[in-house]
Amino acid sequence: PLDWDRQHAIREDRWQTVRQPGYAVRTVTGEAPEAVLPRLSREGRGTGYGTVVHQLLDDAIHGRLPEDAASYIRFLLEEADADPKFLKDAMSALEAFRASDVWSGIQAAKDVYTEVPFAVPVQDSDIPDVLRGVIDLVYRVSGGWKLVDFKTDAVTAGAEVQALVDRSAPQVAAYARHWGDLTGEAVVEKGIWVTEISRWVSG
Repeated sequence: PLDWDRQHAIREDRWQTVRQPGYAVRTVTGEAPEAVLPRLSREGRGTGYGTVVHQLLDDAIHGRLPEDAASYIRFLLEEADADPKFLKDAMSALEAFRASDVWSGIQAAKDVYTEVPFAVPVQDSDIPDVLRGVIDLVYRVSGGWKLVDFKTDAVTAGAEVQALVDRSAPQVAAYARHWGDLTGEAVVEKGIWVTEISRWVSG
């Protein structure tokens, strides 16, 4: 007679073998994708607020904002399960961005891209790795491209801002390197737009 226990053990062993990945996936930050919240603040107003601000800036860049921006922001906050009291903060972040030099550069740029995902192979381990990330904003400037990463962390003091810049530098550098490889053109400027203080910081 057929040994069902043995057959089950063989099938389970084969299943476990098949489940082993042939490649690994990691993010630019070096963390496993399920363990990282890319581009979002873990403190302050929460990740929901960060999601809303990223969406607002992206919509503004592409001319998708409705006439009644406040109602739209309320909707986004509700969808993101963020506190509705942050409406004024989100509106201020949007208005400050549209008054910035970064915004002026976008308006003058011939090519503008947002939320650009990338995945590149990395051969530095026993199995192939796939390095992935999402570039918030990149646009053409004289001599190449300018790359911008939006940061919604609740930083105000100089030391906090510098810590954010230092923490973000490897990520932004990786984005710039991969964009340069993809386009074959130089990234002549890169850095972060800190929404909390409406400030561009090159890095």
